[in-house]
Amino acid sequence: PEAKVLQLRDADKMLRENQSLLQDTSKRESAKYLSLWSQLQGNILHNVWQADAGGITVEGVTNRFSRALQLAEADASCTDLAPTILLKLALFCDKTAARTTAMPVGGSNIVWMYIDSMLRAMALGATKAQEHFPRVLELLETHFSALRGDQVTKLLTDVPPWMLLEWLPQIFSLVARNPPVPFQHCLIACLGRVAALFPQAAYYAFRVVRDDIAKDPKRSAQIYALLGDYHATERLCRALQLLQHPDAQITNFFENILAPTVRDRTTTKQMPLITTELEVAYRELYEDCLDLGNKAMGQYRKETARQFARCKIWQDLGKEGQLSQAIDAKTAKKILEDWGQWKKDSKFTPKEKRTMPLAHFTNALESCDADGATLRIPGVEMGGSEAALAAGEAGFVSLVSCDPTLKVMTSIQKPKRLKMRGGNGQEYWWLVKGGEDLRQDQRVQQVFRSMNRILANDTQCAKRRLNVEVFKVV
Repeated sequence: PEAKVLQLRDADKMLRENQSLLQDTSKRESAKYLSLWSQLQGNILHNVWQADAGGITVEGVTNRFSRALQLAEADASCTDLAPTILLKLALFCDKTAARTTAMPVGGSNIVWMYIDSMLRAMALGATKAQEHFPRVLELLETHFSALRGDQVTKLLTDVPPWMLLEWLPQIFSLVARNPPVPFQHCLIACLGRVAALFPQAAYYAFRVVRDDIAKDPKRSAQIYALLGDYHATERLCRALQLLQHPDAQITNFFENILAPTVRDRTTTKQMPLITTELEVAYRELYEDCLDLGNKAMGQYRKETARQFARCKIWQDLGKEGQLSQAIDAKTAKKILEDWGQWKKDSKFTPKEKRTMPLAHFTNALESCDADGATLRIPGVEMGGSEAALAAGEAGFVSLVSCDPTLKVMTSIQKPKRLKMRGGNGQEYWWLVKGGEDLRQDQRVQQVFRSMNRILANDTQCAKRRLNVEVFKVV
């Protein structure tokens, strides 16, 4: 039948791909290696295991992989093949898991075999297995109740922390879920190990979802405890936050924070109208845009703050960053109407240029003084070599200073192009944005990195040097 011919073609293709493992002459001499190779051929049968009544079963294929793994681990000359065998077994299980209704092995068993094999491959340093970690998280989310939690925790604990750096956004996103995912304790244990070696990388990823995690005070306190002394990193984040245009920051508060909160809580008749999240957002807004006593505030921001101070809206909202608890639905509606009218009638932004001094926005980035703490260039740890990352030595380029001049981009949020100087003598360019959810940017860049891996594995694409330029999102 035509379907069987196609299956056999796929099997033949997989066999030819596996033959690359025989290129090492020294290993071809090993009788045990040849035995191992005969067992590895089990993986080409996964497309035809049900082709006829006498065909090999899923259990037969997985048993061959298990035998191959035993042989590889027993022979010192073949131990480096163990990650490859585990990865191929995991991929076989993943393809087979989609056919759970036809499988002679239970669905949860084949899923567990995938998770176990993939995490063990990562523990042995298989970088190709690292690319599949989001799939592991997806299967854990849907099948965790059928698995043993202590075994999952042990497997995740064995994964080197540097392998999890790229996927910190996914891990923190799951930790921030409400209600919590069933394997949240496993993820928090992983974050603790990552934070011990890469504290600033962990904090930057946490800060993106900080507001969501703050809704559960107990969980929030647990994460902060793992992050250790993050105060110097937080001061750097606040200084970078001051690079936003103040008018865009205030507009974002009214239109994207205050208005939706009032609308949602009025519609559902939830009281009180003022939430903890709203209070935190207003306090940050006051410190960044209205508090003339803020020593980190630059001259441009101070000039803008003086203009804002003339508006009666701030008296209605609350003084000195304390949001008034007396605000009800009627008062909030009036405040939003007054804001809209004042924004329409007032030219509340000082004259700006395409290039502006850094000191006009903040004084906190001139010397990058962190009171004795060593600030690091954000995102560099995601670009280190495998060996350096595995040794915990990459990503520790100290932040020495920032260029005194900013370039103001022309988009709506007016992002700033900032140049940081590292202790290694190199310069790092960053685009500082505000008023946007970075999670979408993070996911898009992850997709681009995956595309680059696919292009690099294709001979023709590699010859033409096809790739998508990617950026770090912090």
